[in-house]
Amino acid sequence: MTIRKFCKTLAVILSGVLLMAFLGGCGSSEKFAGHWIGYGKDGYPKETDCIYDVTIEKNGKGYIVNMDESRWKLEQAPGSTWKDVMNNTNEQYVWTTKKNDNLAASAKENTLSTTTESPIRLTYMEKDDTLQLVYSDSLHMQPIKVTLHKAKDGETDEFKNKSKDDLTKAMDPSNPRQFKD
Repeated sequence: MTIRKFCKTLAVILSGVLLMAFLGGCGSSEKFAGHWIGYGKDGYPKETDCIYDVTIEKNGKGYIVNMDESRWKLEQAPGSTWKDVMNNTNEQYVWTTKKNDNLAASAKENTLSTTTESPIRLTYMEKDDTLQLVYSDSLHMQPIKVTLHKAKDGETDEFKNKSKDDLTKAMDPSNPRQFKD
């Protein structure tokens, strides 16, 4: 083999190695970015079905996390009297969203953590391309754990309508409740 052929072969091999390293590095650093959805229970005093809508954006060396927790919440309707409150009448379901926006986060291996007082941790599960969301809040004794998957178009509206139907079916016919978006 001539020196010229050897140099060409070496250049091709090194180019391949560099390309593989570059592609491998790109894939692993962006595993968190995107739009994710998960389901769980939330609310006090009665927990109801809740949807967790999470978007993660790459921001330089870190990330920005936005998390919405949405559910139907039972509240007193406007104009309720004390008698209504005491008898649990004149109540309505209101679609509520608790927002946690623009949370700075950093990644270490397969876990993304926010830099807030009560950190939100998102662990990438390679085997099924999901995120495990874990965080604590003041209402729950145990940390909340939710599995997130890549979001599909219209998934939040689909959940909202299905949970409304489920609540309507479970409602006491003698005390029906309205829904307010």
